[in-house]
Amino acid sequence: MEPEEIDDHLTSGYWQIEPERPKTRRACAAVLARLPEEIADRIIYSHEVLLFAPGGSLGQCLPYSLYGQMIPKQMNVVVNGSPQSHSYEMPHFKFCLVYLAEELEKEEYPVIVAVVAHEVAHGILREVFGDECERQADLQIIEWGFEAELQALRDANPHHRY
Repeated sequence: MEPEEIDDHLTSGYWQIEPERPKTRRACAAVLARLPEEIADRIIYSHEVLLFAPGGSLGQCLPYSLYGQMIPKQMNVVVNGSPQSHSYEMPHFKFCLVYLAEELEKEEYPVIVAVVAHEVAHGILREVFGDECERQADLQIIEWGFEAELQALRDANPHHRY
């Protein structure tokens, strides 16, 4: 992944990182640079993982336009006591939204990198709930080469379970 592509993505709006978050921005750039190219491409060009790291405001609204494949769905309904079948086109979007809390900026840089990589792993794996998903996300970032950062996260946060 070229540094220019990463910089463009960090200012594209798909990864919205406020200027008050320089360590978070640097960590996000590092994660994108170190991911396997096919994973980084899925994030940058397919927008499978959107990321939001707000600054000092109490709230913020971001506009997103998402275009998805229209999928035909068959629906069986009963009209006046008579079963009928109807086809509908329904939009289907597949992406994950990652929120990075403002408090993350206070952590050591390797911890921030681990958190970003871990949350991106959830989005790429499409697994976000439960203990097994947490374990899988950690295993994924180890496979991607973030083992030292994961250990820093575990050292800093004893509640990080895996």
